[in-house]
Amino acid sequence: MSVEAMLEKMLSMRADGYPECAVVGLCSNLSTGYYADELWLQEAFRAWPKFSGEIQYPVPHPTQSPEQAYLGSCDPWGRENEYGRNRWELLDFLIERAQAKLGQGRQA
Repeated sequence: MSVEAMLEKMLSMRADGYPECAVVGLCSNLSTGYYADELWLQEAFRAWPKFSGEIQYPVPHPTQSPEQAYLGSCDPWGRENEYGRNRWELLDFLIERAQAKLGQGRQA
């Protein structure tokens, strides 16, 4: 999936209020399939100020390891908990990065 296609899917996720599959994270919902796009996504994860330090589980949890939080979460996108809110923050960050890469940034 190209960065353009990922951006479209991410914008849809934000507009809908939930991803297509709400029991998995961003990578599974984006299903890139292209190594170059996966590299872009990994670089974006690493650039996010709240990056957990684990590329496979980029979203931090306040009390658990990123892997434990992801594997044990029934609602990784829940806005009522810090872990879910962090995931939404990462989505917004990725949207901004993708728009900047594609020259579609917001106009002030």
